[in-house]
Amino acid sequence: SQTPAQWAALRQIGERTVRVTGVRVGPLDPAIAIARAATAAGMGVFIENIATDFYAPYHRYSPDHPGVPNWLFEQTRARQRAKPTDVSVYERTPSLVDRVWQSRIRARLAEHVRAFASSRPLYYNLGDEVGIADLAAHWDFDFSPLALAEFRVWLRTQYGNLDALNHQWDSHFPDWDSIVPELTAVTLARQDSNFSAWADFRAWMDFSFAQALRLGTDAVHASDRDARAAIEGAQAPGPGGFDYSLLPLAVDVIEGAESGGNFDIARALNAELVTLTTSFDSGSSEIGRIWRSMLAGSRGLMIWDEKGDFTAPDGKLGTRGQSLAPLFNELTGGLAAQIFASTALPDKVAILYSPASQRTAWLLDRQGKGANWMAKGNMSEAEGSDNHAARRAIERTSLWLAHLAIRPRFLTPTLIERGALRSADLRMLILPQALTLSQREADEITAFALAGGIVVADVVPGQFDEHSRKLASPRLTVLLRHGKILKLPDAVLADPSATNLAGFEAMATLLTQARSKPEIRLLTPNNKPATGVETRLFRNGAVLLISLQRTLPGKEAVLISVSTQTRVYDLRKREAVPHGLKLSLSVQDDQPTILAFSPSALPVPILAGPSGVQLPGKAMQWRISLATPSAATVHVMRADWLGPDGARRPLLSTRLLVRDTPIDWTATLPAEPGRWTLVVSDMLSGAVVQATVELGG
Repeated sequence: SQTPAQWAALRQIGERTVRVTGVRVGPLDPAIAIARAATAAGMGVFIENIATDFYAPYHRYSPDHPGVPNWLFEQTRARQRAKPTDVSVYERTPSLVDRVWQSRIRARLAEHVRAFASSRPLYYNLGDEVGIADLAAHWDFDFSPLALAEFRVWLRTQYGNLDALNHQWDSHFPDWDSIVPELTAVTLARQDSNFSAWADFRAWMDFSFAQALRLGTDAVHASDRDARAAIEGAQAPGPGGFDYSLLPLAVDVIEGAESGGNFDIARALNAELVTLTTSFDSGSSEIGRIWRSMLAGSRGLMIWDEKGDFTAPDGKLGTRGQSLAPLFNELTGGLAAQIFASTALPDKVAILYSPASQRTAWLLDRQGKGANWMAKGNMSEAEGSDNHAARRAIERTSLWLAHLAIRPRFLTPTLIERGALRSADLRMLILPQALTLSQREADEITAFALAGGIVVADVVPGQFDEHSRKLASPRLTVLLRHGKILKLPDAVLADPSATNLAGFEAMATLLTQARSKPEIRLLTPNNKPATGVETRLFRNGAVLLISLQRTLPGKEAVLISVSTQTRVYDLRKREAVPHGLKLSLSVQDDQPTILAFSPSALPVPILAGPSGVQLPGKAMQWRISLATPSAATVHVMRADWLGPDGARRPLLSTRLLVRDTPIDWTATLPAEPGRWTLVVSDMLSGAVVQATVELGG
């Protein structure tokens, strides 16, 4: 727990939300008291770990085994090693489809939302480090009778009749109630490459996990339609329930490690989703990572202060807090808000994210590794650190595109089946490790290619059907035969930093073929392509925002061609940037450059408010407007108060969104007589306007 002095220190650097742990057993009163105290001190709250016993039973704190959050999972593994034929080790407790548990969780969440409503929590966290088993660990949950019954119901929706299922699985079940999926060990031993009985069960478990999360989200919304439901500790796409075609639609907020393209996929599939990341460290590499996360779309940052090196109980910032304080002040001071008020520009390139392909690739990989894949000391950590081909393909392709100022769209098999490729502005489809394709997917991809779209793949796509059964010939054989599928260059796949010139030129050539050339081109001083700068574009009306951040450590000089009529503003230096036909910049890995390109000069703000001596505690009305029409849709203004001593009062600062009409707001100053100064800064142009107020005694 933190002290009021620590809360005050956090507020000074822009951190204004603290954790309050939910209650699974016992009265809520102590937690409510903490939330109210934090709120009274000017802090927001989020409610933590309300239903971890349901969403993360195999990875949560146990008072009997402190420091070993996955103790129960390790006990389950030990049982399996002792008696490999005991299928009961694959019965999840509790089952995600247990109606009694579901009712219990609904009631608990509703109780928490009602109890904490007055504190307006940022979100209600269903569970931290959630997962079907232990985070990302692969385990054959859930073979409980309840789960198998629900699985059979789901199978009916997929196959329609028993004959179709038996044909797909190469099975001979006499009725629906006799159907049992295959364990992983059994499927790994198959020689016919028909993994359907295993893959269907994995798909259903991912579906049931997402449905269970949606149940919790719906319970939160039923008690307060404006409340948000969250999960924390999300993992890379893969085992454990981390199917990002489902998770973004199951909750409102996801916190976790950014890995395998998970958050890029999630945000692409649900623009309303809030993603958060956590800081465990400090220093230049951590600062660069936080910037990169924000520019990619994460809306907030959690601070993990287990060692107490961020704030001390007396309210003093520790070494880590001092290291990150300037960054937090800059981000929360309006710069991040200006980025969020702009629209990230999706490009004409799409990437297929196929959970079915990832499942198939996972199984093929484990077949190659043999039986020892289960012998890892920590299965979840082993999965998380496994930089397998499917994960590499998405991460590296995305990074190459970022270096070319391209923000790809992510499509799922379902979206492709529904006609997403028919969008008039899509020019290229990348198929990373797309081992599985349904016939409908293949038909849509074929139509896209025949209509002039460019299809790029790193392996022969569609070798398996959507149930992970090997096909006699790949789904896209016709396109392959006629050279309609281009090979993703080896230079692209081989370079984790996505900086080699050969890979850059190969990707640029593919984009040219797809008529999707980047809007911005970076050059080195010797007129070569600048290959290692992550370039993100945002649109704000007619104003183009550009962020530039080097991937590898160090600095790099780059040039951007720009019209002499274009006005350029540096959002971090808060100034206009003079330039000729070429704009010369030095970009870094830990300190991005953020520019605004406007077709005309941006207007200055105009501030109007009271005059004369004002009474302490009296509300003052202020108005801010723009001197002339702006090329931008939204200007974020930061309003700061300087006290009679000339020092900024950060707790009185606020952010304002100014559009084409004036906005009014109210300010109340503390009882501190003297001359106060209101300073309003435009985050977009850097323009500053100020006014003074005399506060009487």
